[in-house]
Amino acid sequence: MTGDNTDGTTNIVPLMNPGVLKRGYLRILTRIYSPPMLYQRIRILLSTYNPVNRPVHLEWNEIFAFFRSILLLGILGRERKYYWRLVFWSLLRKPSVFPLAVTLSIYGYHFRRITEKLVGDETLEKAGYEKVLTSRSKLKSQTHSIAD
Repeated sequence: MTGDNTDGTTNIVPLMNPGVLKRGYLRILTRIYSPPMLYQRIRILLSTYNPVNRPVHLEWNEIFAFFRSILLLGILGRERKYYWRLVFWSLLRKPSVFPLAVTLSIYGYHFRRITEKLVGDETLEKAGYEKVLTSRSKLKSQTHSIAD
């Protein structure tokens, strides 16, 4: 164990094949941090969240972070369509959550980058995702035959 919680290792001894477990874990991470799913979850959260009204005190680092998010997420990022939808939705429909919308977008970008480093250049299919499906169907058939 490295102490680095982003290296994809586990602190348990799994009963299942560790490779299958890791591929499943990476598959989940890839999906939950994909722009469509991430921004959908952020919007659902923000649509029900009612922040406490407080006076706004902007710091220079927050202004810089906002403009940097515009560049990295809104212009260069592959999630730009989802970013701008969320930004305009929050500004027009629920301005009180706008700062949180930008913050959560930045967090999502960070987690997606970590996930991409874990997965590497290969797609999950190339890394053996088909093996996960095959193993899962074999496990189900074995479970059914034991139960019968």
